[in-house]
Amino acid sequence: MITMKMRARLDPSFAPKVDLAASSRVKQAAIFVEGIAIQLCSRGGGSASGPQIKAQQYYYGPPKNDWVRASPEGQPPYAQTTGLKTSIRHEMVGLLSAIIGPTVFYGKYLEYGTKRMAARPFMRPALQKAIAAIPQFFRSLI
Repeated sequence: MITMKMRARLDPSFAPKVDLAASSRVKQAAIFVEGIAIQLCSRGGGSASGPQIKAQQYYYGPPKNDWVRASPEGQPPYAQTTGLKTSIRHEMVGLLSAIIGPTVFYGKYLEYGTKRMAARPFMRPALQKAIAAIPQFFRSLI
């Protein structure tokens, strides 16, 4: 039995199957992180009913045409429209790596902040929440 396992590890025809299985697991993990990030960006800020505190409320033009609340500093951004959360995607880079993030231009400003706005990270917290679960995607390969 031990000899058969060793032979399977050394068989060159076995390597593409392992690569394909590992690539599939990386994609599943990327989709998992993507889902958590979308969930973090799904909380609505709601109507703020007029300007009171400039730093926390602002007027959002079309399509809302209403005063809305910004999320607290350091918390994921409130969803004012569906633009940010629908732009979060994953892209496979090679067999064993993926890039996950928003495609809208303002995603990086929300994640890292600017000189005039504090960061409202959503991708880094999504990865932190997923880190404990990611090894489970690879358990069946071992």
